Amino acid sequence: RPYYHSIFSIIDPVITEPLELEYLQAGCHEAGHESLIYDGSVSSRKFARVLRSFKPDVVGITGYITARDIMLSALAAVKEVNPDTVTVVGGVHAELNQADFYYPQVDHIVHSGGVHSFIALLSTLENAQEPVITGLASQTATGTFTSFAARPLEVATLPLPDRSHFLANRHRYKYMHYGPAALVKTAWGCPFSCNFCYCTELNGGKYLARPMEQVISEIGGVPNDLIWIIDDTFLVSRKRVESFIRHLRAQKIHKRFIIYSRADFIVANQDLLAPLKEVGVIDVIVGLEAVNDRELTAWNKENTAMENERCVEYLREANINITALFMMDVDAKVQDFRDLERWIERMGIEVFTLSVFLPIPGTGAFNAYQERLTTTDISRWDFLHLVLKPKHLPVWRFYYEMYRLYARMLVRTPKNLLFAVPWLDRRVKGIEKYGKN
Repeated sequence: RPYYHSIFSIIDPVITEPLELEYLQAGCHEAGHESLIYDGSVSSRKFARVLRSFKPDVVGITGYITARDIMLSALAAVKEVNPDTVTVVGGVHAELNQADFYYPQVDHIVHSGGVHSFIALLSTLENAQEPVITGLASQTATGTFTSFAARPLEVATLPLPDRSHFLANRHRYKYMHYGPAALVKTAWGCPFSCNFCYCTELNGGKYLARPMEQVISEIGGVPNDLIWIIDDTFLVSRKRVESFIRHLRAQKIHKRFIIYSRADFIVANQDLLAPLKEVGVIDVIVGLEAVNDRELTAWNKENTAMENERCVEYLREANINITALFMMDVDAKVQDFRDLERWIERMGIEVFTLSVFLPIPGTGAFNAYQERLTTTDISRWDFLHLVLKPKHLPVWRFYYEMYRLYARMLVRTPKNLLFAVPWLDRRVKGIEKYGKN
């Protein structure tokens, strides 16, 4: 996983465990392959130096949309060190945008099936077979790419992640002021249909949940106090949440949890908040998105502004922290920023994020807004930059209003200054260079 430089790189409020690579490493070990995780976010070694010392036969790389060009540069460096090294791209951007990686330095792209597709590829390479594998797109001898059929994700047969890399570097990973967080994924996909969201398109548009017994077994075996459940939304099914609570109690597992939820689930299931608090839930990340019904309807959120208010109130009553996620439409007016600011202050929200709406390639929104795009610079798809021209505000004023909101948060809530203090062992650095040194 290459290091990616962003606006928040100096602060680095969140540095996540490379869970996707830990799944691959577990699959490699089960299949008898030696492997090594390189995470540019925490490694003090240059990527090229690691390549020369480890001498891999295969290099797999992952990253989000904003890291696409850095991923391609890294794979070009791989081929420069050894042209015979097989290169494989995976991750959520590649899943829906495989053509973004149709480049000479890319041999294969995993677009579905995850670890199972990757291990199947290693098997064919080991046996010197022609890789014709569902879940992949592969470069042909002529330099073109052939995309094979999608492979369903088999969530019940996934290996348990190999967390040896995380444990060896635990002090370098963090979730804001909470400290190192181990990631657990209990489900893939999202059962809802917010029209701006990329997650609803992943996994073939299907929501697949792991058996709760398997999830609890994994959680119990993770040697870390803080667990961040990174499902797109964890609180989906009341029955499943009750099972989560029941199993944690029965097995006397005592950990702290950060989870995602929608506001409407919390409002409809307020009675579950006290039991969730009891078993360790300390923070719920809620996609509130907007504070009026007009915008919520436009986003197809299928909940109301009143439900958003009640959600905040119910979590406060349960003594569970809330991290509120908001999104500002590019056609917003100054009044929209002011209304959001007053709502945040009135509701007493201490921690929030404000994203800029942008259409993500692979979604219907991208097709709808494509003619309004003002840039093709993929690094700006970070939810902090405008990629569409605002309708009512000059670009400078839009940014001013956005960061004014963040500045007021820091001033109003002193504890949030903790997020702005980088760890002492983190160096300030720019984009990772994959040169010869």
